[in-house]
Amino acid sequence: MTRRGGPRTVVVDGAGVTVTDRCGSQTRAWATLSGFVETEHLFVVLNRSGSCLLILAKRGTADPDALRALLARHAAPVGRPAPAGPAPEVRA
Repeated sequence: MTRRGGPRTVVVDGAGVTVTDRCGSQTRAWATLSGFVETEHLFVVLNRSGSCLLILAKRGTADPDALRALLARHAAPVGRPAPAGPAPEVRA
């Protein structure tokens, strides 16, 4: 089964995020991005309205830590996951 749209190449660098596919290439400058959300397997890059612009699979990079650092340098992490373990006790 072929993926919808065919194969893509994504480059994340100092200029922003560039996606190249069979139809051409498009670059989104960092100024057009508001942040990103990280899950166990993905980085979800958000546009200025807070909508999903791009999903980056961690398995697509040899160094997820370097990608995280680059994203964090240019776009704010949103909604960091809570630390593992029991929830802290809250006293009123």
